[in-house]
Amino acid sequence: MAKKEKKVKGKITKLELSFTILSLIFLIGFTCFYGYRLIHYYRIYNPKTVTGEKTELMGVTIRKNTPVIYEGDGLYSIKGTFVYKGDVDNNYVSYSNLLWRIVKINNDNSILLITDEYVNNLMWDDNSNDYNSSNIRDWLVENGNNTGIFEKTLRNKEKYLQPNTICKDTVNDLESFSCNQTSNDDYVSLLNLNDYINSLSDGTSYINHSNNIWLSTPTSDNMVWHVLENNVSKSTPDNGYAIKPVITLQKTAVIQSGSGTINEPYIFEEETEQQLNTYSYVKLANDIWRVYEKNDNHARLILDNYYGSEYNTYNFSPIDNKFNTNINYSLAKYLNTTVYNSLTYKHLLVECDWYTGEYTKTNEYNYKNVFSNKISAKVGTYNVSDIKLNSSLSNYFFMTPADNGMIYSFNNDENLFTSKITYIKRIRPAICIDKTKIVKGNGTKNSPYELEV
Repeated sequence: MAKKEKKVKGKITKLELSFTILSLIFLIGFTCFYGYRLIHYYRIYNPKTVTGEKTELMGVTIRKNTPVIYEGDGLYSIKGTFVYKGDVDNNYVSYSNLLWRIVKINNDNSILLITDEYVNNLMWDDNSNDYNSSNIRDWLVENGNNTGIFEKTLRNKEKYLQPNTICKDTVNDLESFSCNQTSNDDYVSLLNLNDYINSLSDGTSYINHSNNIWLSTPTSDNMVWHVLENNVSKSTPDNGYAIKPVITLQKTAVIQSGSGTINEPYIFEEETEQQLNTYSYVKLANDIWRVYEKNDNHARLILDNYYGSEYNTYNFSPIDNKFNTNINYSLAKYLNTTVYNSLTYKHLLVECDWYTGEYTKTNEYNYKNVFSNKISAKVGTYNVSDIKLNSSLSNYFFMTPADNGMIYSFNNDENLFTSKITYIKRIRPAICIDKTKIVKGNGTKNSPYELEV
């Protein structure tokens, strides 16, 4: 008679139990992890206000509401990237009191922006075309003393921006584009040659508001590409061309208002408390000024037009190229006597330091040398390192000495230029004010700040 087999329960039951418990833990973890990701990304791409109203991501909304075209001026689709081409007028964005233009919407919905106007004119460098070590990058990006002049003006950049992808490849002709080497270290940079070429339609681009604009792309023969009217060309790095910075807006940016036109630009930045910020408009009596620098104590303003009229001119100095308020018949003395006394609000002005160091080949066109000398005065004007506002104005003196006894100015082609000190040019005064005395306004052109008198 055959013996009945006994079922062995001990070991098998424990294995089954362990497997069941592990499976349950895995399923619960899997559900929690992917459930969290689902909710997280749903909230990112379907954001709501604190009152529960649905908001719209800028990149998604623009792509949804702007038709893609295949010729002429407008929005194109190029390998999953949406690119603005030609003389478009619906890609304006307002951020940090500056107007920007959308260059492209990347396939992840991050957005590349370029300033509508140039913000300075500088030599790239004395003799090197390496962007990473150039003086122009130091001016754009904060990485030490007297650097990041432009980057410091961007509000809440960690909240709204992401580092740019910068192509480091050299390009020797327009048939050899490549982007095998990149860096992602900076929030601010210059536009790449390829992005500029992609902005052209029938030889025109919304980027061309200046005759010469620096690009970030070098050549192998120590030259640098730049925009020349509606074309591109190579230049030695010691030319003083316009700077139009680019930034990348995060894909999570939410449209607050706007339609993309110049009068109703897209706005993604949340409203800030009432305070003077860089680029703010300020009304004093009947004069409109712009803030181009601020610190803990005061704000530095430039007149948003010529003093008096475009026919009101003055020479820089009869003696030398130094800004000196003690020299008779000099611009420095004229600003601090005739101009100062003509201001009905002169009691609001604060005496401050004005930087007068040289910008010459001897110091390798390093703009930081401007900070090596200073003078105290009530009224000054731009130096080479300052952010420049209102690019429609030209042919006026700076206070920065150049080589051979010359002085810097903008010429009528909007390039950095050296002039004889005895030439007659237009006048753009600059002043310092206490930045805490705002009584009304929001700092825009249509509603400038007004100060307590």
